[in-house]
Amino acid sequence: MLIAVVVLMLVATIIVGISLCFLKKESPFFLLLKTLYFVALICFGFSCCAVQNQFNGFSILAIISILPLFFTLLIKTSSKDDKQIAPNQQPEQQAGINNDEMLAKKIQNKKATLQTFLKSGIYIASAFCLTFCSLYLGRENFAIFFVGLFLGIALIFLDFIIKKEEISDVWKFLEKLLLLSVGLLIASVFSSVSLQFDLTTSFFALAMLTYSAHILLEIYRPNKYNHLLYGLSMILIFLPLIF
Repeated sequence: MLIAVVVLMLVATIIVGISLCFLKKESPFFLLLKTLYFVALICFGFSCCAVQNQFNGFSILAIISILPLFFTLLIKTSSKDDKQIAPNQQPEQQAGINNDEMLAKKIQNKKATLQTFLKSGIYIASAFCLTFCSLYLGRENFAIFFVGLFLGIALIFLDFIIKKEEISDVWKFLEKLLLLSVGLLIASVFSSVSLQFDLTTSFFALAMLTYSAHILLEIYRPNKYNHLLYGLSMILIFLPLIF
């Protein structure tokens, strides 16, 4: 009976995830379906845990890691500036509007940076929970958190070097904090496989790599299909719990 519930929740998650691919973020149904997507993943996790009564620190933290993602629904994507300069305006008026546009663009860029900063905090919280999960599978060494932060900072500086940007730019640095979550997830891979490599650890490591790919795509190639990778990563975490 419980296996049937797991299958139904998995099918529901897949259906909602695929449905999101056909909706624009401006659609009134997008937020509803995205919320249902996260709820379906949580329900799938609970159903997998219930099969073998696997309600332990690992499974609870894995479920908790989904909760911060609900706050991403409150973050609006930055919109383009719609102000246009009328062709019949005088040069003085155009100069004034250009100054206003530059100021508005600076404010808009800072708002976008703050939104990215908030998004970084959300993903870091989620990655922190999953890194904690890895301690239940591998070696219980809390130094893995420092390793993850070190890897994340290394990725931030690598991004600065590749893009040839000024490292002293605080706003640029805040925009790249999302890479800290990638560092934590990669570190959790090493932590989980440090003692043994069985079905659970192999699925968990693959899930962390999939989650990292999701975040990297969110940073460099955002599109409406990225959520499928996140859903796949959580399914890979919960699925071994039924065996």
